[in-house]
Amino acid sequence: MNQLTQIINKTFQIALFLTLIIIFQWLGYYYSNTDIYNDVTFTNTAVLIIYFLTINFLIRYGNSLSKSKLLFVVFAYSLILSLIYVLIYHNYTGDFFDFQRGDTIAYHNSAIHYKNYSFKDFILNLLQFNDWDELGVIIYVRFLYKIIESPLFVYFSNIILALFSTSILYKLSRLYLSHKESLVATALFALSSYFIYFHVSLFKESIFVFLCITAIYNAQKIVEKNNLKSIFTFIISLGLLSLFRIGTPILILGSYLLYNFLRSMKFNLKNIIALILLIPILYYSLFPLFIATYGKYASVEFLSYYVNASGYGFSFLNQLLISIFSALFGPIPSFVALKEHEISSFYYAGYLIKYLLTPYFIIAAIRIVKYKMLSVYPLLIYYLVGSLVFGIALRGFDMRFLVTHSFLFYPLVFIGTRDYKIRTKKQHWFLILSYFVLIVIFFLFNSRF
Repeated sequence: MNQLTQIINKTFQIALFLTLIIIFQWLGYYYSNTDIYNDVTFTNTAVLIIYFLTINFLIRYGNSLSKSKLLFVVFAYSLILSLIYVLIYHNYTGDFFDFQRGDTIAYHNSAIHYKNYSFKDFILNLLQFNDWDELGVIIYVRFLYKIIESPLFVYFSNIILALFSTSILYKLSRLYLSHKESLVATALFALSSYFIYFHVSLFKESIFVFLCITAIYNAQKIVEKNNLKSIFTFIISLGLLSLFRIGTPILILGSYLLYNFLRSMKFNLKNIIALILLIPILYYSLFPLFIATYGKYASVEFLSYYVNASGYGFSFLNQLLISIFSALFGPIPSFVALKEHEISSFYYAGYLIKYLLTPYFIIAAIRIVKYKMLSVYPLLIYYLVGSLVFGIALRGFDMRFLVTHSFLFYPLVFIGTRDYKIRTKKQHWFLILSYFVLIVIFFLFNSRF
């Protein structure tokens, strides 16, 4: 059994064990208090098992599967899971469209309102009445509504868009990994329940993730192969990204500027101190932009609502640390349905696997730095800085903001743990203690409800 198979199997075994414990822990209380609990229990467990079986199929037959076959698997899997979610939602609301979350109803109404406008009048009105970083999603939905005015058509289009994201993420992984490793790393994200959730919503994440992956892939082609033709696509992708979340293009550019600084600097005390000072200065410079862009999400009170839900009375420092931890390795998966139409049953499985891969991500990050895998630095920097910014300035528990860089998590794990063997007791105990801490945090987080 190779290292890749061992990591995946161990992760899924622990995930299923935790799921079964949570089911029994909450069964009595929630069975008597909410009808949706039966669906939560079923979908959590079923999606986790199907996810595991599909990934294991790709591991077993990965060498003989082409990228086109991976895309077929992603399409079929996404279509089936999307249909299940839409039907579950319809069962409880009588409607196929989930307009209860965030800005989805505003996007839907704006797209219908502007559908019959000329393109010139549409843009002029849009700039007058909407924020800059809302323009992209309204343009996207309006374009689709001009073809078929139905959110179901947007859902299907998001699945097609996800195939392009999958294809480019595979190419990005292929710059560093074998075909089989790239296949599995890509599938872990493309088939994850939290990514598929965005296919069946009118949130901006489906097209936003596509643009993020496109921008980073082209930037890496410039880094790896000095492919100057990719500069044009990289610039266009960043420009389009600014129409969705204006802070993200700045983070991507900052990551590559920092990479160039690290590549050319000598690691002496003076430069290390300068680097340590540069990071908070960069963050301090970006913070007002995130405040202006995301408004209420940047408030301490808003974050406190999540952390203090159990009444534990965490200090501000603890709130901050938990938020950053969740942004890096989570969001911490929540099995429990918190309210009538909570979607935790849908995205729990994907986040639990990501969460339980945390020890291997830490090992991978250390090895990438230790062995000076310089061309991988921009990917690691973007992931870490993105997690830090979203964890502090926004919400470390919100999958909407974290999905936009979490696609790098799995390729980084595989890149950094290639040829990694557990040879010492120190390595063995690190994994045991890491899983112990993760499991404790997992149960404390779920018990707060």
